[in-house]
Amino acid sequence: MSKANQTSTTEHMPTFETSLKELEDIVIRLESGELPLEDALNEFERGIQLARQG
Repeated sequence: MSKANQTSTTEHMPTFETSLKELEDIVIRLESGELPLEDALNEFERGIQLARQG
């Protein structure tokens, strides 16, 4: 893989800290109980994606 491809790929991968912060924000929004069901499901799915990236 060329250096340009490595840089491009690395830029699109969130850091652990960024993913953790986003996951914490999702939990706060879900726990608030104020999201419509569809939005809550979308947030939940995003949280699952973040958790799997670990």
